[in-house]
Amino acid sequence: MKERVTAQVDISAVGHNMHELRQIVGMRTNIMAIVKADAYGHGACEISKAAVRAGAEWLGVATLEEAIQLEKTTPGASICILSPIQRDDAEEVVLHRFIPIIGDFETALALSKAAQKLRSNVKVHIEIDTGMGRSGCLPEQASKLADMINRLNGITITGLMTHFPVPEDDATLTLHQFQTFLSVVKTVEATDTFLQHLHCASSAAILRYPEMRLNMIRPGLLLYGIRPSVPEDMDSPNLKPVLTLKSQIVAIRSLTAGSSISYGRTHVLRTNSRLATIPVGYGDGYPRALGNKADVLISGKRCPILGRVCMDVMVVDVSHVIEASVGSEVVLIGAQANDKILAEDLARMVPTTEHDITTRLTSRVPRKYVNS
Repeated sequence: MKERVTAQVDISAVGHNMHELRQIVGMRTNIMAIVKADAYGHGACEISKAAVRAGAEWLGVATLEEAIQLEKTTPGASICILSPIQRDDAEEVVLHRFIPIIGDFETALALSKAAQKLRSNVKVHIEIDTGMGRSGCLPEQASKLADMINRLNGITITGLMTHFPVPEDDATLTLHQFQTFLSVVKTVEATDTFLQHLHCASSAAILRYPEMRLNMIRPGLLLYGIRPSVPEDMDSPNLKPVLTLKSQIVAIRSLTAGSSISYGRTHVLRTNSRLATIPVGYGDGYPRALGNKADVLISGKRCPILGRVCMDVMVVDVSHVIEASVGSEVVLIGAQANDKILAEDLARMVPTTEHDITTRLTSRVPRKYVNS
């Protein structure tokens, strides 16, 4: 049975992108491959294995469940839980030797009690809220928190981190956050805390601010071959997109001028047209907002989406593609012949973030893993 839509995931491209990152940061800087949200929709297990094979020392996830999923598939990697944990999960975190990001004493106390109960030790990184405003310890409270945690048994602070809300386009704020973070590092180290890992740079900051790479980076978009929204004149590594979203034509019809297309009648044909129905819609994760905006590739030619994207199908104009027929390959994200449609291109049209495009892909889109 031919699949109506497939997300083709190029594992060799992951290795290539990891190599490019290593060339940028060198061997002394650890790479935490961000594989939360099912590796941005690419498939966490396969992407994590590829990243670790290519040299990633760490994996970054959002939840305890995600960490447990990856534990057996990537035994050589340290797994960091980036979002605040539930205190009731403290024993599981300690048992599996995950490294949680924490920002308050109560969570540290729960982890300490769990570690003592299990006769173990848990390593933690403290999150400093330098301006993200969603979690973490405020800069002026960091040294006190570190000192209090250092007095607990079974828990060791081994790292400090922060997160930038606008590294793509607000250099003033981002540089201010970075300087705040560096000052906090000094105050925490003054409490006799040995900070083995310091990290603040996600993909945009990795490219835009080399000084912020410190001794660990957290690439997400770059790992998947997606260029973050940084200035166009800024050099970036030679990335290879990992994801290609493919489908095929399931019907071709000819409609006359004046015919309306899809819900809301948002497109009315100006001329007699040859139209193709593509079995992909927002139920698969393709953004509904791309109706009347985006193109797909058929026979290497751009074909505009007409009308609203439906839950299960869309309609595109193939009047100029004489060879288009039922069964012809359609590329919605990726390359075909001499043209390509990138996830970042679609993100600008919605508009949304690049991450949002790939993480939208639903479970009814099968992932097919290949090596190019």
